[in-house]
Amino acid sequence: MSVVPSKPVEAYDFAIARESIWSVIPTQIGLAAADVAAMTTTTDNFNTAFDAAVKARAASKAATDALAQATRAMRTRIGDNVQKIRIFAESTNNPAVYSLAQIPPPAERIPQPPPEQPRDLDAVLQANGNLTLRFRASGGPGAAFLISRKLATESAFRLIGTADVTRSKVKSFTDTTLPPGSTNVQYIVTGQRGSVRGQDSPIFTVVIGGTAGALTVSVVKMAA
Repeated sequence: MSVVPSKPVEAYDFAIARESIWSVIPTQIGLAAADVAAMTTTTDNFNTAFDAAVKARAASKAATDALAQATRAMRTRIGDNVQKIRIFAESTNNPAVYSLAQIPPPAERIPQPPPEQPRDLDAVLQANGNLTLRFRASGGPGAAFLISRKLATESAFRLIGTADVTRSKVKSFTDTTLPPGSTNVQYIVTGQRGSVRGQDSPIFTVVIGGTAGALTVSVVKMAA
């Protein structure tokens, strides 16, 4: 194992700690005064180089930070100008502006497809009389699923709410306005994104039966 430390700073400290001793008794330890003087020169040179390296690293970091800041400012300004050019081209309805400015026109927006048709509809009757509907459907960003209901006493479906928005394909909606004593209720679920509506689900018929205070969903079926 080497006596002299391998790390630069530790080697420097090793030499500095011994210079004052070795310079007094060089011949007693097998050295010449010139040997100690030469080592002192190397430690002085190391110290000078080390300080320069520390300052260079600090300067490099400062320069790198300044470059990053200048880059951000430049990109922001360029982006602002490009945005102004695009706004001007759209407001004047003049696509030639893009060619004059030598920037590409905005990519044509691809319309999103409508949400898929809801399927696998099911219902669970809660203890408080509310009816929770569950179904599967993929909608994607901006999609909503509208719940329409028709009671046995009604002649047409009417919108009663929107299903909870979740990333999961399984959506749910709790009908809290179901009139007491309802025995036959029909639902339709429709996906919508913006003004684009998807295909209606099949009519979802829920038949509720049982005695008062112990009502259950006895039949759940889908009809075309």
